[in-house]
Amino acid sequence: MGKLAVAGGAALVVVAVVSGCSAGSTGTEDGPITFGAFVPITGAVANPSNQDAVKLAEEAINADGGILGRDVDIEIYDVGDTPESAVNAVNRGISDGIQFAFGFANSPQVLATAGAFQDAEVPLLFFTVSQVLDFETTGNPWLYRGLPAAAPISDRGIQYLHDELGVEDFATVTTSDDGSKASHPFIDAAVEDLGGKVVTSIEYSPQATDTTSEVLDITGSGAEGMFLWGFPQPQAVLIRQLRQAGSDIPIMLDYGGSFQISNNLLPAELLSGVYSSAACPVDLLDSAADVYAELPQPDKADTYTGLFYDSVFVFADVIEAAGSVDPTSVQEGLASPDSLDYDGICGSYVGSDDHNVANFGVVLSLEGGELTVAPGQ
Repeated sequence: MGKLAVAGGAALVVVAVVSGCSAGSTGTEDGPITFGAFVPITGAVANPSNQDAVKLAEEAINADGGILGRDVDIEIYDVGDTPESAVNAVNRGISDGIQFAFGFANSPQVLATAGAFQDAEVPLLFFTVSQVLDFETTGNPWLYRGLPAAAPISDRGIQYLHDELGVEDFATVTTSDDGSKASHPFIDAAVEDLGGKVVTSIEYSPQATDTTSEVLDITGSGAEGMFLWGFPQPQAVLIRQLRQAGSDIPIMLDYGGSFQISNNLLPAELLSGVYSSAACPVDLLDSAADVYAELPQPDKADTYTGLFYDSVFVFADVIEAAGSVDPTSVQEGLASPDSLDYDGICGSYVGSDDHNVANFGVVLSLEGGELTVAPGQ
């Protein structure tokens, strides 16, 4: 069996990212294949089930003979929830000589470390959706998105509000960080494509503790529904104040909507009419039932849990197809449907030259503080 270890805390901040050393090209042909799992162990979106999912994946793949007959060793690095903590974690991983990497909780972290993975020639499967990380924007061949991109998430959420709930006039709202703002045009485009109307378009601080002005804007606009994209904490502030102001319009959150429940950000009574355009609700997917049952704390599972589990198998599929752990071969294999065509517990992963390999998703209801598949799907 491979060994799984957790690398140091996110409190120590390293200013510069290690670069120039090709960690991904140093693996031998007879030792274990080494992975770095970049997991938020501390910070606002920390969840022990994600670490547990990594361990379950490692145990399962090694029990089945590993990859190319070699064991898998996964080391978990705490990325926290800031770019600085992510830089520190990536420094550790590259110095340790990881060959492949997956994880991360937000786009600013991936942006802060993307160059390091490219310099070290370590393929990264990341779990954020912002358009600023699209391949056509970054040009970084070592980055692949293992979560559905912003456009399909926006399309799915807007279509549900429009088709199932009858919303025609929309408030489109994002936090003002670069990652969230970059998704705003795709939300607005999804509204327009369905013949709806954006009656107010808002960006507000990801550190917001008072959203009175935003609430007045939304309620005064005549919006019949809202798509809200951004960090979970400011989302909770806005939802709370909007409901306290007497507004009961339906609210569609991005894929991180489950954090309102899993991290106890909002009480159940404020979640009526709140939905999430989700990626991988492992507690609700038949394909994830066996893994979900093995989690030590299944009630803590969130959007990322299944992604962390699937990632090792996604890499395994590509490595087996390449017949090698050569980083360039694996990096190129992730772009090819001939090398990657894997059905995981979250859904289908298919190699793509746009570097978006995830093809799955569902709209969830947060009604009553419980995640369920929203009616009408």
